[in-house]
Amino acid sequence: MRRADAVQAELLVGPGAANIDCVAKNYGEFEATRLPYTVAYPLMLLMALTATLKKRLMHILNRKPRFNSYFGDGISKHGAKLRTIAATGDALFRIYTFSEGMEEGSTRFQRAMDKFWMRILNAQAVRNRLIIVRSEVYRAIMLQAGNGRPIKVLSLACGSALAVIQAAVCAWREGVEVRVLLVDKDDEALKGALALAKQHGIADTIATKCGDATQFLSLINDFKPTIAEVIWLAEYLDNKSVRQLFGDIRSSLQQNGRFITSQIHHNREAFFLRAILNWSMNYRTVHEFAHSLQAEGFEAKIFTEPLRIHSVAVATVR
Repeated sequence: MRRADAVQAELLVGPGAANIDCVAKNYGEFEATRLPYTVAYPLMLLMALTATLKKRLMHILNRKPRFNSYFGDGISKHGAKLRTIAATGDALFRIYTFSEGMEEGSTRFQRAMDKFWMRILNAQAVRNRLIIVRSEVYRAIMLQAGNGRPIKVLSLACGSALAVIQAAVCAWREGVEVRVLLVDKDDEALKGALALAKQHGIADTIATKCGDATQFLSLINDFKPTIAEVIWLAEYLDNKSVRQLFGDIRSSLQQNGRFITSQIHHNREAFFLRAILNWSMNYRTVHEFAHSLQAEGFEAKIFTEPLRIHSVAVATVR
């Protein structure tokens, strides 16, 4: 880890790191393996261009390709699965939890390709973001503890809710009572999150609502959160919808509440993700991200992970 990254890691993890690591020791430090993907970038670009042309041709022929690129989603088992579930909580959970020994394929070459594609810069950055979100949710919980009332955490478009559940487990071990409300339009994702909470022994502290996260005010009833967490949602919304979402979150928070959210920035693998995995997103700069929060009355501290692909904001009402 380079010095700049190490300084950033110390800042982001900070107090309580031992508790966080006790939940998932595989996520103890940031990933920043750049060289193989810098060398492979011309090939990745060629694959993306070829896949784009292939898809256009198949569209003209009114056919669907079996895979977009043989050396991508064709040979990589994880790659093929991600293509079919792109932009879902299940896809993120697969990336979050991928580690050595999880490669799939009947040959060494297939397993090597599986490992290579599951560790591209964007996959590393997603796991880096998980570290930041988990750490900052935990920190926010502990900062609000001590008032004699349960800390209420609202997670929108929660998917597996891995970071929130891990942070809640850490807080409970410190004797802090945490209540979590998970909102997602995918009922299967909510069931998976509840199963994860059950594994960690906190299922009775979790409630769920199935519905559109952008319309969450109509779903949460009298649940007024101390902390709102929205990760991997603004990336799929236009600017107007992002502003509306942030404004609604501001109105829902308790006094002195905290809002934790994320944004992906444009990077050289964006075209590859779109062409090979059919994974399209709205990319914004750090300045644009900050402006969208400030425009809705938030004051935010923004953390960018070492690969500079994802940023996480911890915001309070001005």
